[in-house]
Amino acid sequence: MSTPAGPGSPGDPASTWRFDRAQAAIDKGQFEVAVRELSALVAGDPHRNEWRSWLAHALECAGRLDEALAQWDYLRRQPDGGDAEARHLRCALALFGRLQDENRDDEAIHLGELLQQWYPSKREVGVIGPQIAAMRVARKRVPGAGALNGERMASRGSSGTTIRHDLVWVAAFAPLTALLVNFVLAQIGLGTIWWLSLIVMLALNGAVLSADLRHLAAAGLNVASLKGWIVLIPVYLFSRAGVAGGGSGPGVVWCVLFIVTVAAPIGGQSLLPSDLRDAAPSVPPSSGGYSQDGVTLEQYAQLRPGMTEAEAFAIVGTGQEVSRSEMAGFVTVMYEWPGSGALGANMNAVFQNGRLVQKAEFGLR
Repeated sequence: MSTPAGPGSPGDPASTWRFDRAQAAIDKGQFEVAVRELSALVAGDPHRNEWRSWLAHALECAGRLDEALAQWDYLRRQPDGGDAEARHLRCALALFGRLQDENRDDEAIHLGELLQQWYPSKREVGVIGPQIAAMRVARKRVPGAGALNGERMASRGSSGTTIRHDLVWVAAFAPLTALLVNFVLAQIGLGTIWWLSLIVMLALNGAVLSADLRHLAAAGLNVASLKGWIVLIPVYLFSRAGVAGGGSGPGVVWCVLFIVTVAAPIGGQSLLPSDLRDAAPSVPPSSGGYSQDGVTLEQYAQLRPGMTEAEAFAIVGTGQEVSRSEMAGFVTVMYEWPGSGALGANMNAVFQNGRLVQKAEFGLR
């Protein structure tokens, strides 16, 4: 005999509507709305682990890592917890890093000690021991000391050395040097020498990233996976985010500025060589300034966190791999697709161990 669906039960239409609303909010980046809806669902049925897992995910996306950690901690203790233990570990390490960046050393030390108790055999937990010791020494040396200038752009390496991200941000804005060189050449009457501008930009990038690589090695990080990518600057920047943290911002900024630099007309010309400019396809008048080929907004909306690569590719086609990194058993891959919509429309998606964890779009219609 079946039990009628009551309030908060999986078969309840109101619960189904609330869950769909929460998923839609996550897709739109409205994480606080999703947290509110999912919290109500979990309150109505505390034993529905699927809803609790989505709540933990929404809390992470909203930046409420301490609350997300509590949800993952509950789930990892359940017999059918699935990948909750791995998600719990990842969330705890992210929270540990945030506490360090915000100079909340007491809380960071406490969480680090808990991590060592929870996961004593995990390699990624083993490296935080020196960091905890370094924080204790620093607190004894300068009681109550606040953040040093620029520490918000830093994290800590396995040797306890502060990892700075200043150099990669210098590299991110290096494409602007090509515009500067091109402008100077135009002012002295030499016109645009595009290859000279690009050589100057790439040489600056190479010097800065070589210095950054030495810095990471001195901090005790394994940089073997980065050494071969210095000549491919965006790949280095995205891969570095997986090795040393700091986010993918520098890589995104470099790509955007490089496109702007190549296309920008300085002194009446673009950095793009004339033969390539002449060969570049123009937008047909009938297109109305929009690209008709590529991923549509409707296809983009069908992608859901947790999908496999095969499921996502079945909807939007096979994307172009932009970056790949492997760290602590996690394989993170970013793909990019051209989009249908405004000129330059595109979308990208990030998969971790074959599952969709993040997506973004620009100009899709």
